[in-house]
Amino acid sequence: MAKRGRPSDLVLFVSVDFFRDPKVQALTPAERLQWLEILTEQLRTGNGAELPSHAYGCSRRRVQRFREVGLLDEVEGSLHVHKWDEWNGREAYKRFLTRERVRRFRRKRDGDL
Repeated sequence: MAKRGRPSDLVLFVSVDFFRDPKVQALTPAERLQWLEILTEQLRTGNGAELPSHAYGCSRRRVQRFREVGLLDEVEGSLHVHKWDEWNGREAYKRFLTRERVRRFRRKRDGDL
């Protein structure tokens, strides 16, 4: 996926149910923080779903933990963030743009300029 503007313009889409997800709940607070760091680095670097080989400094044990709970998948010998494209890929970005466009249209229509 191509980068979408300056790093400060990039948006990580986190559901309001992010911390209620059973996979995330299975993590310790430190693991949750590192998971969020991985997601933001993925977005910043434009890697899409595939993690770089250094996995942003995660220990092998931590990477294995993320795999065990289902947050990382192994695809053809490399690690990928589970459902990255669904939540933060091109389709998520399109949904975000559509939501913003509809919001602006409704404000204009309702006279809330």
